[in-house]
This record gives sequence, C-alpha cells and structure tokens, in this order.
Amino acid sequence: VEAMCRVATTVPVFCKIRILGNPEATVAYARRLEAAGCSLLTVHCRTREAKHRGEPDFEHLARVPAALNIPVVANGGIGSLEEAADAIRRSGA
Repeated sequence: VEAMCRVATTVPVFCKIRILGNPEATVAYARRLEAAGCSLLTVHCRTREAKHRGEPDFEHLARVPAALNIPVVANGGIGSLEEAADAIRRSGA
C-alpha cells in the first residue's frame, strides 16, 4: 500500500479486506493499512474461511470505523436498501 501511495500521488488508494478471526486482529490490520496510506477501507464482514456463507458479522466490523480516521465501507450480505440501512446501523460503516 505504501508503494502504491508513492506512485499514485494524485489519486486515493482504496483497500478491501475481510474480517479476521477476532476484532482486535482486524482493527490492527486496518490501522496498518491506514498508516500505509489507505484512503478508504472496505471490509467484507465474513472471514476468508466463511467465504459467502453465513451471516455477516457487522458487530465485529463496528470496531473498525471506531478505530480509524478514514471512511470504512461495509461489504457482504447486503442485497437490499433495508439490509444496507441495517448494516450501517449495526456497524457504523
């Protein structure tokens, strides 16, 4: 991310991750991305192991925007306006 930010000086660098095994690990990873120059972070609310199965964990995600100073976008399990509103309410992202 740091290298991309050095090269892409006139455009923002956006990143996308999945939640990790616990909220602390996800927040630590997100903070490293922010420190490296990420301008916006999208977080898929299921682990890599879960892929696209099961319910997204928006409560896990909620720890991320609370810890960062960049915009955070919720991703995963959102298929309608109502689900988007619920994701925002539950996660702050």
